[in-house]
Amino acid sequence: MRLQYEADNLLLQIKDDGKGMDVTQNKESDTVKGAGLMNMKNHAEMIGARLTIRSNIGEGTEVLITVLNPYSNREPNIGY
Repeated sequence: MRLQYEADNLLLQIKDDGKGMDVTQNKESDTVKGAGLMNMKNHAEMIGARLTIRSNIGEGTEVLITVLNPYSNREPNIGY
């Protein structure tokens, strides 16, 4: 887990080396499979955050939550 604060945004990264999942399964319909993932998406939207889930089967999962500083005019910096 990593929490990184920058002038433009706050980034929370949670990463594991578990079994992973297929995140492309529901991309077309803009829905999220599973109550936990749906709750994370809804909570991120409520605070104006961006939720990104990266995962591949057999390679683990990475969850990024990026909250833009409301006083900043720039897009979140999510690259590292």
